[in-house]
Amino acid sequence: MEETMGDTIAPFPDRVGDRLRTARMSAGMELSDIAQHTRVPLRHLEAIERSDFSTFPSDTYVMGFVRAYVRAVGEDEAGLMHDLRMELGRDPAASKMSHHEDLADPARIPPRSLAAIAALIIAILALGYTLWQSAQPSDGAPAAAANTASETPTAVAQAPSANPAPSSGTVTLIARGEVWLRITDADDKVLFEGTLQKGDSYAVPANAKQPVVQSAMARMLDVSIGTAPARSLTNGKQVVKSWPINPAALREQARQSDAPPPARDESPAKPEERP
Repeated sequence: MEETMGDTIAPFPDRVGDRLRTARMSAGMELSDIAQHTRVPLRHLEAIERSDFSTFPSDTYVMGFVRAYVRAVGEDEAGLMHDLRMELGRDPAASKMSHHEDLADPARIPPRSLAAIAALIIAILALGYTLWQSAQPSDGAPAAAANTASETPTAVAQAPSANPAPSSGTVTLIARGEVWLRITDADDKVLFEGTLQKGDSYAVPANAKQPVVQSAMARMLDVSIGTAPARSLTNGKQVVKSWPINPAALREQARQSDAPPPARDESPAKPEERP
């Protein structure tokens, strides 16, 4: 039965947030339990239960966080996501996008001034971090060797990387700041979905079949293989949807990023012949 207030019929008598809160309380769970299980920040979960989606940067984050909440309490995912689209002003019958497109569509993120400033600060920090890393000599290399390398760029360009990425080992993603990500395998099985805070890490299962990651803040992720030092996952790429994170693919990415530029022909020019 539809609830009414005066002469106005409430379009959503049972809002998604109310239903999720009821499901959580019926399961005897605190909101902090949901936050720990889904890695979704507590402030976002509180906003979801109030059905206040104005605090989210875009519908992308709303859909991803609500889906994680629904799975944590074991509710009907298809039905709740259908109703959520209605609350967000979408028409599920006309919108035939898949759940992957719901979760990662950066084109729909509104150009808010606060988000733009935050993105600019993150880009500056990421650029500074990358420049700082490129200026450091390789671990274990003596200072004299570093000086020699700077004096003979041609010889260094032809030498292999001092620390190539290992071809096997556990792949670990490390967050340099708050970042949402989703990891699936070749069978579209969700291995992880949630938000990592600064310093958090996630180890990809060794038996995962061709795992990939999607994130709208991929610059905030570092990656390591086994005991190798962590390095940037995407070398500056911000939005990824199917970025491979198996050891072989990461090794190839590292090889391409370390590839030297084409050598310049510095031989003296021949003197112009005059008739």
